[in-house]
Amino acid sequence: MVLAMGVKYITATNPTFKGQIMEIKLAGIDRFAEKGWIPPERAEEEKDKIRNEDEKPSVLGIVGTGLMPGFMFFVSALFLWIGAKIGLKTPAGYGKHMEIFGLACWIGIIGGIVTMIMMIAFDTMYASPSASIIVLGSFDPMNTMHRFLSVLNAFEAWQAVVAGIGIATIAGKGALRGIIVSVILWMLWIGVQMSFSLLF
Repeated sequence: MVLAMGVKYITATNPTFKGQIMEIKLAGIDRFAEKGWIPPERAEEEKDKIRNEDEKPSVLGIVGTGLMPGFMFFVSALFLWIGAKIGLKTPAGYGKHMEIFGLACWIGIIGGIVTMIMMIAFDTMYASPSASIIVLGSFDPMNTMHRFLSVLNAFEAWQAVVAGIGIATIAGKGALRGIIVSVILWMLWIGVQMSFSLLF
């Protein structure tokens, strides 16, 4: 949660990151106009508002960003439990799976720190320990392939493997079977992210 708030503060105060956020917003308005969701005149008005706004980090915005990981933690642990129930027939309850996911989350925290360091080092909010590193110099947030590469995060994959080993252990099943269940859940999450990115 603290890490998420730190990233929010950095992206809201760094001039380069603010410019990149503005580009994403403007491109989003253009996409809405192309799809016919908003009339061209309204699109231009919205783009003018975005260009003229002076986005400063608000306490509410930073705190709100920090609360989201907490919510996602409980939801992710729930889906991990459901996946283990279906794929491993585990007798363990939700609390035990929340504990397993919590331990695996330390890998995600390390990944978040690495991401923040990379963002500052490369001076771009698109830098991350993911497959998108191969197109970092020409990363286009509107490019579907580039966005797909950006969600193939090395630390998330590592976290999925560790969580898989954990749920297999408490279910009394082989590690490989647990890893398969966990990785499938991760792939489903990637699918959800990509679906939303294609929609908007």
